[in-house]
Amino acid sequence: MTSVFGQLFKYRPRENRLPKEDFFTEALAGVLQKTPDDLRNKFVKWLIEHNDYKVEITEANIYTQKQVIGGRLDIYINAKSADGQRHVVAVENKISAEEGGNQLGHYSEHLGTENAETRTLVYITLLSEPKKKPDNVTFKSLKWFQVYDWLIKESAKSEHTFLCDLLELMEEWNMTSEPILSAADLTAAIRYKNSVEQQFLNVLGMVKEKLKHEINKRAGIWGSGSLLHYTPYLGDPGIYYLQFGFDFEREDKVWSVEKLCIPSAYVGVGAKDEKPAFPKKLSEDWIKVPEYMKWKGGLYVKQMNKELLVSKHSFGAAYLDFFNTTIQEFKDVAPQSWFVN
Repeated sequence: MTSVFGQLFKYRPRENRLPKEDFFTEALAGVLQKTPDDLRNKFVKWLIEHNDYKVEITEANIYTQKQVIGGRLDIYINAKSADGQRHVVAVENKISAEEGGNQLGHYSEHLGTENAETRTLVYITLLSEPKKKPDNVTFKSLKWFQVYDWLIKESAKSEHTFLCDLLELMEEWNMTSEPILSAADLTAAIRYKNSVEQQFLNVLGMVKEKLKHEINKRAGIWGSGSLLHYTPYLGDPGIYYLQFGFDFEREDKVWSVEKLCIPSAYVGVGAKDEKPAFPKKLSEDWIKVPEYMKWKGGLYVKQMNKELLVSKHSFGAAYLDFFNTTIQEFKDVAPQSWFVN
């Protein structure tokens, strides 16, 4: 199999030529070939499915620059589904250039001759629409920001380095959002931001309300900050407290707010004295408070992992589950007298 770098070298910039589309075609195809089979199969499934048509892809081979009558297919995919049927997909990639001549017409004609259960032509651009939509094959028009959004979600389940690099390249080339912003869009974005923040607060509020009824000494004062809450002091003498909230700055090898575009969550334990003896040992999932948190008196935190983030039907449900189960872990090692049975 040809390496990703060998394929990319053919499209290095030269005088009077900047082959951006060809370069990105090879980058995308190369990364998909190197990723685990399940991710590649899910990507092809996403391209094929439409309306009420569903399919389970079990095998997908990806090729680039396939010569056909009337031109070359940027990406050609030969796939197989769980029922043994063959599926073919052609992807036409446009970043800065426009559709040339009757490209899509020629490509759809070729796909129409393929002996396959489904024949799908995918046209991916930054903004432009096709001149004419083919009607002899399944046609799907996508924008690159939609591809980026799909890959971002899947990257939360994968530790694949090449996939992270591809996402960074898309960010550098401004392929991550629709390049149109109207006054209505801006107003909607501000309203959406406020709505999202309220949803974060709702999750924290549910956790706080449940915990308030579980703490044995409820007379103490709760505290709060920017999307975080902390309990009154616990224990006798009262030196410990719990803090839980959302982390918008976490950047480490297993989580990047910038790349995932979503915050992490954490539950931490703090104390008046920075080095008290804790009654029982917390699990290894609890680590010393990272320096970037600048949490004075913070002893240990447990941070959310990406697998949990995508394990529920919604991010809100995943966050809520993390907070509740992690606080329960703390309760399991804390003295029983601190909490109501």
